[in-house]
Amino acid sequence: VPFSDFEKKFKGPILQTKKVLALFEPWDEPALLTRAWCLYEASIAGKHGATYEVAIPKEQETSLWAALSADGMQPLLDAFDQVDVQKAKAFNEDDRRNILRHIDRAMDPDSPAPSLACLELNVTIVKRMREAFCRITESIYQRRRDLAGWLPYKLLDNVAWVLSTPGGSEWHGRAHGVYEYGRAQQARDLMPSHDFVWLLMQYDLSLRKTVKDAAGKALCADIRQQAEDIVAAAPDDAQWAPARVQVLRTQSHLAHLRRDDIAQHDLLMQAIRLGRRHHIGPVLLAGILRNAANCYLIRKRRLDRLDMLREAEQLLRGGNRASSGYAACCEQLATVLSAGNDDEKREASDFYRTAEEVFCRLAMEHHNSFGRFQENNGKLLYDRGLFRESQERFMGALRVYLVGRGDNGVFDLGNVVDRTRVKVGFSLEGLARCALKGAGRADGLAEALSFVSTGLRQQNEREGNRQDYLELLPCRMVELAAELDPQRLDNGQQNDRRGKGQQYDSAGKGQQY
Repeated sequence: VPFSDFEKKFKGPILQTKKVLALFEPWDEPALLTRAWCLYEASIAGKHGATYEVAIPKEQETSLWAALSADGMQPLLDAFDQVDVQKAKAFNEDDRRNILRHIDRAMDPDSPAPSLACLELNVTIVKRMREAFCRITESIYQRRRDLAGWLPYKLLDNVAWVLSTPGGSEWHGRAHGVYEYGRAQQARDLMPSHDFVWLLMQYDLSLRKTVKDAAGKALCADIRQQAEDIVAAAPDDAQWAPARVQVLRTQSHLAHLRRDDIAQHDLLMQAIRLGRRHHIGPVLLAGILRNAANCYLIRKRRLDRLDMLREAEQLLRGGNRASSGYAACCEQLATVLSAGNDDEKREASDFYRTAEEVFCRLAMEHHNSFGRFQENNGKLLYDRGLFRESQERFMGALRVYLVGRGDNGVFDLGNVVDRTRVKVGFSLEGLARCALKGAGRADGLAEALSFVSTGLRQQNEREGNRQDYLELLPCRMVELAAELDPQRLDNGQQNDRRGKGQQYDSAGKGQQY
C-alpha cells in the first residue's frame, strides 16, 4: 500500500473524532515512546487540534500509586526526555523514512544530522504526553484521596511535583492545590512530621518560581515561618536533619537575594555541618555543597571552593552518575579547574568530557547545555594548544546550536535558535582561531576567513531585531577579520598573533563569553 494512501486512512479517524487515546504499557516505560507511528499520531493530534489522552491498564494503577509513594516516577520522566522522532522505529523501514520526510521534507531520513523540525516536534510531543499523563495521575490521586481521607505527605509532595512538570501557570496551580490539601490535612494532625516540613519547603520553592504578586510573597513568608517554627521545636536527630537542612538552604537563598553574603555563607556552612553529621542523602548534601561553592565568600577562596565541588562530585558519582545534576556538577568543577595550572586544565577537560558523556547517555545531545559543555571545553583545549581537538569541540557546539551544514559546507544561519545566536558567533570565532593556529597555511587562513564571514553574515541577517546580539558579537568579528587579513599575513605576521582578543586567556577579549 503506498504511504500516501496509508497516511490518509491513518489520519482519517483522528480528524473525524478529534481525539487520540494512547495506552502507556507499561506505565513507567511505554513502548509507544520509541515507535515512529505512535509519535506521528501524537503530532497529527496536535497539528489538527485533537485532544490527546493517556490510559494505563487498570491493574497497573496500584504500581503507579506505589511509585508516587516512593519517589519512583523518575524512570518515566527519563523516558520522556529520550523521545526522539529521528531515532524511533517502525516495522517497515520505508514507513519510518516517509514519516521523517513528512515532518521535514528537506532532511535525509538516514542522516544522523539533527533536524530542527524533528527537534521542535519532540518538544511538542513530550509536552502533550506529559500533560496527558499528569491528568491521569491527578484523576487517580483525587479518587484515592476521597477514599482514604488521609494521605502521606511524601506522596502528596510527589503528586504535586509530577503535576508541576509540564510547566505553566495552570499546572503549577494544580500542584499548589495538592500542597494546600497537605497543609489543611496537617491542621487536623496532632503532631507535625518532618515529611510535612519537606512538603512546605517544596511548596515555598514552587511559589517563589511562579507567583510574583504581593499575595504570593505573603503566602511564601507564612509557609516558611510555619516550617521554621516546626523545625525549631523538633529534636536535633537524623530523622529531622533533611528537613532542617532544607530550611537552612531556603534561608541562605533569601540572604543571597538580600545581598547579605555573610549570612548566606554562615547558613550554608551550618547546613553542610548538619548534613555531614547526620549523613543526609548524597543528592541533597551535594546540592548544598554546590550552593556553597557559588557563595561569594567561598568563590574568593579557590581551594575551599574546589574541595566542596570535589566532594559534591564524589557524592553524586556514587549513585547518581547518570543524571543531568551530575553533569552540571562536573561542569561547575571544570570551570574552576580551567583557571589553574596545566594539570588542572587537563583535569577540567576530562570533567567537561564526562559531562558530555552523561548527556549522551541521557539522549540529550541536542540540549543547549551539551553545546555549552563542548564550547567551554573547546576554549580550554585551545589554551592548551590542542587546536584540532578544540576545533572538534567548537564544531560539536555548533551542531547543537544549528541544524546542520548546507551543501556548500556553510552552516545554515536561517535555522539558528534565538537564544543561541550569540553562542553561535562565539563558536564560529573559536573555529576561525583553531583553523588559523592549527594550519598556519593558506588553506587554514581560507577556512578561518570563511568562519569569520559566516559570523559577519549572521550579523547582517539578524540586524534590527537582536540588538543585544549586535552589541556583543560584530566588533569582535570585525576585529578578528582584520587580524586575519591576508596582506598582514604576507608581511610575516603569521606566527606572532598576540593582538587584541586573539587568545582565550584572562587578559584577552576572547574570554568574555
